[in-house]
Amino acid sequence: MSKHNKFKSSSKYFTISAYALGTLLIVGIAFKLIFFWKDSSSFFGNLVSALEPFFLGILIAFLINPLVNWMRRVLFGKLIPVKKPGLNNALSITLSYILVLAAIIAAIFFIVPSLVHTAYDLVKQIDGARDSVLKLATWVDKKIDVGLVGTVNKYLNASYLKGLVGDYAKDITSTVISTGSAVIGAVINIVIAFIVSIYLIIDKKVQTRSIKRVIYAFFEEHNAKRICYVGKRAVSIFSNFFDGKMLDSLVMGIITYVSMLIMGIFLKGFWANALLIAIVIGVTNMIPYFGPFIGAVPSILILLVASGWQGAVVFAIFIIVIMQVDGNVIGPKILGGSTGLRPLWIIFAITIGGWAFGVVGMLIGVPIVATITGLLNDAVEIKLDRKGIKMPSLDRPTSDEKLAELKELAKKPDED
Repeated sequence: MSKHNKFKSSSKYFTISAYALGTLLIVGIAFKLIFFWKDSSSFFGNLVSALEPFFLGILIAFLINPLVNWMRRVLFGKLIPVKKPGLNNALSITLSYILVLAAIIAAIFFIVPSLVHTAYDLVKQIDGARDSVLKLATWVDKKIDVGLVGTVNKYLNASYLKGLVGDYAKDITSTVISTGSAVIGAVINIVIAFIVSIYLIIDKKVQTRSIKRVIYAFFEEHNAKRICYVGKRAVSIFSNFFDGKMLDSLVMGIITYVSMLIMGIFLKGFWANALLIAIVIGVTNMIPYFGPFIGAVPSILILLVASGWQGAVVFAIFIIVIMQVDGNVIGPKILGGSTGLRPLWIIFAITIGGWAFGVVGMLIGVPIVATITGLLNDAVEIKLDRKGIKMPSLDRPTSDEKLAELKELAKKPDED
């Protein structure tokens, strides 16, 4: 082959080919999704199920990382100084996971016996519970005539309950087998998730550097800076949300526990179930808005058996009051508007997240939507600044330093 006909590489044609292949790939995926939706949804469902331990591992890493950072910075940085960074990091990670696992095991040992005891009391006191529900229904009917007594009598009579138990007894073998398989699968997924989270935290800096190297290698410098900014902003919003929400949930759990002990002076059953209910309220409070309602339902049922309808009503009123305190005082003080979302968007995020991924989706839906809206707000700030339009932000004004950073990121190479 002559020198004149020798092939020469061209970045221009490489870029065109890459865009063409990318476009064909997107069109092919869209065609597959539209015309073979059933097969595609089944495939993606199986893929998500297979990757569930990794997603859960990322979530666990986000939740434990603040504790690891505190251990590294305060415990082994100031209180018990460990000079070697590697040893400091290893001790911080090891102690953090030991504490978390010990807390989980202790909670299980407290919760499971309490649940068994409550279930035993429920079976033993079924007639008393029925009378309590009837008294509550009668009181409600006196205030608002909705025919609640008739409904309670229909579904809580002896023959109906006997038939219900009989129906469940027929399927007890298959239920036990399927439940056992599900529990084993869940345990395996949780173990894998914890292992994934450990490696994510151990290699956090190495992974960050590797990702940045790849981004800067395959994108122009100004585009790489934008991508890194988006990733940094997303991680910041997620971290702020989970850090604040965990502290808020801890405070709510402590308040619930102390309040249950105080109310237990006057009402039976509150002392015995104080820790169980405080843990339930604290854990479910991680879900914004709907979390306290979700935690209140089993708690009220437990107290309905343990304390009667008076205790259940008192606790329901207590939950409403504490939700108002958390929403207007505790939450804003701790979270400090970390998500920047209005209530309507929070409800939207929880609804869509719960529909798509269940409880995990309800938990991560808010920071995901907060990240999207935050990035859109940044784009709006840049567009308004380019047009010379000064308009206040919807939630809190953008600082001059932040606006300067956004303008620098928005610059094109020929504008330097």
